[in-house]
Amino acid sequence: MTNSNGKTTTTTINVQVTAENPVLHASDLAIIAGTKEQDFAWFHNVTAEDKADGNINDQIQIDYSSADLNKEGNYPVTYTVTNSNNKTTTQTVNIQVTAENPVIEASNISVLAGSMGEEYPWFQNATATDKVDGDISQHISVDYSQVDFKKEGNYPVSYTVTNSNDKETSLTINLQVTAENPVITAVNKSILAGTTSEEISWFDDVFATDKVDGDLSSDVTVDYANVDFKKEGIYPVHYSVTNSNGKTTVETVQIEVTAEMAILEASNLSVMQGASEDSVAWLENVTAEDTVDGDITDQVTYDASQADLTKAGNYPVVYSVTNSNDKTTTKTVNLQVIAPQLTPAQPAPEQPEIKQAEPKQPIIKKVLPKTGDTSALLYVLLGSAFILFGTLLQRRRKQD
Repeated sequence: MTNSNGKTTTTTINVQVTAENPVLHASDLAIIAGTKEQDFAWFHNVTAEDKADGNINDQIQIDYSSADLNKEGNYPVTYTVTNSNNKTTTQTVNIQVTAENPVIEASNISVLAGSMGEEYPWFQNATATDKVDGDISQHISVDYSQVDFKKEGNYPVSYTVTNSNDKETSLTINLQVTAENPVITAVNKSILAGTTSEEISWFDDVFATDKVDGDLSSDVTVDYANVDFKKEGIYPVHYSVTNSNGKTTVETVQIEVTAEMAILEASNLSVMQGASEDSVAWLENVTAEDTVDGDITDQVTYDASQADLTKAGNYPVVYSVTNSNDKTTTKTVNLQVIAPQLTPAQPAPEQPEIKQAEPKQPIIKKVLPKTGDTSALLYVLLGSAFILFGTLLQRRRKQD
């Protein structure tokens, strides 16, 4: 400080800065028993502010270790936050854990009059689940004490189950008792297309019984009006019987009509090389028979596309026929294309070489011929002829 005379005095003082604790806002919580901790919004509506640091929500810590999230009750939850001046604020709130009731699911039931309550599978379609305990179906109990199993009518049946938090749930369903119908047992059948209804033993393995009337098998009737015995397929057959109380039972089974393929007969073929396709008797000795359609030879087709009639060899020919049930039969035969057999040219016969026999010097006896005698000349000619014939015969043998 300086006075009017220009004199200055200086004084030093100490200023103490004090940091405040942050402000933490949190409310009580409520949660359903069985909720997973990671699924709960612990920081919803929880805020922290500091005069120096501002919004420090991201610094908030939580401690819910004392809470049993599976058990109904009230538990403490502590929130903590620390500012940059190491000032810590803690706030404890209450979390209320509320256990829900378990859930039972069961369907209405219908039984036949005369059934025994002890024998019925009461829990076959009954289930119980709990958010904490999971599947507790094995803890379900049933009360059917109000049911009269011998009299037709509707009666209440109660299912009850209790969870680990002592929460109990009951579910009441309706049980309908119906006067018994007769019981028919019958089996599916299978036949070949083309079988007539008169050829089928419709009542083999068909039985009917009734608790009042006993054996009603002889009263069973059959309805096969929907069956086409000539067409492959699966058709319903209805068996029915009525008891003395006017209760009718209808049992439907299936009859499977199976069509066989036609029988196709064809033999191997042979043609001469160079024959035209039109000249080949492709369908000669080819027949086709079907159980439903009878003779269908006129519907047989053939495929000779792989055959080359200009070239000797063996080729497949495929015959096929389709019946009225769209069953196709094929048969492959062999087509032999035969090359013509050439007759070899006969060589001209060789002309035998005829050599002139060398004449032998005749022995001339000095005998004076008789006047007018020609026998000596004849002998000479005959000898020459024999020599020539012998020479020719020997040459011929050599050639052979």
